[in-house]
Amino acid sequence: MVSLISSLVVGDSVITQGRDKAKKVSGQLASALAPGNIVYQSAAGTWTASTGIASEGCYLQGVVEYMPRTSSTFGEVNIDASYSNYTAINVEIIVGPLDGTVECAVKCKDFGVTCFYGHPVIDSSAGKADGDVTTAKFEIGFVGEDGYTSGDTVVKIFLGGGV
Repeated sequence: MVSLISSLVVGDSVITQGRDKAKKVSGQLASALAPGNIVYQSAAGTWTASTGIASEGCYLQGVVEYMPRTSSTFGEVNIDASYSNYTAINVEIIVGPLDGTVECAVKCKDFGVTCFYGHPVIDSSAGKADGDVTTAKFEIGFVGEDGYTSGDTVVKIFLGGGV
């Protein structure tokens, strides 16, 4: 079962494909969130964990990017750790393009079933993706080539509409 971003990525980014095409913006998080969480811009320069409400589709949405940082004892903080000083620093948010050319590792709810490449993914509560597209939520992307195995809480998705 994949439950850590570090299990799916190598290096210093949650972007697994299309890093050179990614569009990023900078802002502060409204709460302690980790790289791979799905967020929406709730106010100018402030990013909040997605809640899974359809109206979030009216807001700019994105994925929290990993930024190398050190702990208070100057140890390296890994990619799975939340930003504990979220209001004191700006972080990068991956916002596009939304054309299926950028793949990111994101946190997700347990979809409950195995899903294959192209399966639509929606935003959900607590800044996580969900594969339950029967609800009236906002589609944020689709499952990447690696697919999704039931029980995983991290999945690679391409940003944008379904294929």
